[in-house]
Amino acid sequence: MKLRDTIKSIKGFKMAKKLKRISLVLLSIIAAITLLIVGVRAYNDHVYGGEAYRFDAPAYFRDPANLSLYPTNIDGVDVRRVDDGAAQGFHLVPREIKHKGAIIVYGGSDGTPNYAQAVDFAKNGYEVLSLFMFGQKNQPKTLARVPLEQFGQALRYVEAHAKSASPLTVMGTSKGAEYALNLASKYPQINNAILVAPSAYNFNGLDFENYGSSWTWQGKELPYIDIQKTSFGHFIGDMIIPMIAKAPVTYKNAYQAAVDMDENNESKKIPLNAKANLLIIAGSDDQMWNSASMGKSIKDQRPQNTDLAIYGGAGHVFAGNGVLSTKSIRMNVGGTTDANTRAARESRKLMHDRLQIWHP
Repeated sequence: MKLRDTIKSIKGFKMAKKLKRISLVLLSIIAAITLLIVGVRAYNDHVYGGEAYRFDAPAYFRDPANLSLYPTNIDGVDVRRVDDGAAQGFHLVPREIKHKGAIIVYGGSDGTPNYAQAVDFAKNGYEVLSLFMFGQKNQPKTLARVPLEQFGQALRYVEAHAKSASPLTVMGTSKGAEYALNLASKYPQINNAILVAPSAYNFNGLDFENYGSSWTWQGKELPYIDIQKTSFGHFIGDMIIPMIAKAPVTYKNAYQAAVDMDENNESKKIPLNAKANLLIIAGSDDQMWNSASMGKSIKDQRPQNTDLAIYGGAGHVFAGNGVLSTKSIRMNVGGTTDANTRAARESRKLMHDRLQIWHP
């Protein structure tokens, strides 16, 4: 063998050894990262997987579109099915109606019609419609491009079937509050609106395959803040990494960054030309989106006939300890158990006190 070939062979051997060492180091790093992720996921399953970290949600939260899961045998209240075009849900009629007018309640992105709230109002003598925004027949299947005009069918139903159609209060929670504020700006028949954990802006819908605005009016999408155009750091740090680790995902910072980064965000605000009385309720520690700040924004834009109640230490949902677990994801919704319990109690009293004024 020539000397040159010998030198090449020695160099090749050294290179192979070097590559082998690098491969072993990389494999060790990958194994360590894998073990770390597995360990963190197991830890989060242990910490967040127990029933202590879930609030006692009714059975219909598992399948909101399944109408058979909604309990209709309620003492002192007759529950009727609403199946009238785009008006879909339940009509709760107290056997002793104590107040004039009617209340229409909507849920949020969970897909429910805020049924528990409707039952509470009905048990206190109010005639209530508990309606879906999406997911039922004659409606969009997902929370995307929901036409505000479908509320017109709800109005016609109230006028035809309620003991009295006026005064009319509309209540919405979270995305339902975004919906309700839009309705109040379009329908003068709405005398009052209760907005729980509200938005001051129109955001994108939550169907990322059929992507667009949450709402339409007269066939056109309402201008919207696009959460996909948020800060990359918040997207990775608050959403992707927690999902990998099975830790609670936080959306608040991503929503706020999307608003701040949108140069035309003022044009995406919900119009506040409504004459309706507004009652806004929010928690200071809402981690889904900054409902306290957006509630202040609504009040600042239209201070007359607008009341704002912000509950210190409470989150997006006035229940549980701040983490909401679903089949597919854990969400950081904010608040402590004590603060959420207190906010639920005090906000309920506030709503009932206000409704007694609005609905004599």
